[in-house]
Amino acid sequence: MEMILRWFAWCASWVLGGRKGEQENRPIRSIGLASMRPDGSIVMWLRGEGPRGVKRDSSIECRPSDPDYDELLQHLGGLRQGETKSVLPWPD
Repeated sequence: MEMILRWFAWCASWVLGGRKGEQENRPIRSIGLASMRPDGSIVMWLRGEGPRGVKRDSSIECRPSDPDYDELLQHLGGLRQGETKSVLPWPD
């Protein structure tokens, strides 16, 4: 799962692209949505865009028993059952 998250982070950084000065002035764009199910699983619907405008959509489910669960929950700034939040890009 970590490889998938890193790929989406790369795509998001590519979409935000541009020179450093331009990046600092641009608002951070969401790369998708995350929602928590009643069992605590987090489902994310993500979109990445790469070279020449190629777009990829994916859904990822992360269960409380997954090793990356706590890191994901922290990245989202916490999430409650039934709540949906925007997913911001991961830092490089």
